[in-house]
Amino acid sequence: MSGIGLLNEKPLHASLKQWYARPGVRFLPNGLDSFTTSDLATGMNTRRELAQKMAYCLRESRMIELIGRRGRANLYRISV
Repeated sequence: MSGIGLLNEKPLHASLKQWYARPGVRFLPNGLDSFTTSDLATGMNTRRELAQKMAYCLRESRMIELIGRRGRANLYRISV
């Protein structure tokens, strides 16, 4: 097997999922059961537009899941 897509001899997506799902990850809201992209942007100290793109990527890779809406904003939680 080639080294592409591997990190420490594990599939890259498995390693990333473990890294993102750990509690206390810097850019994910700490201590919240659910969060919006606005919460994510605040935690990352960046624009909401970037947080929305990041949420899309995390959702497509099944690291976070869409659980509903808070007003007009999508509501997410870390996948278990």
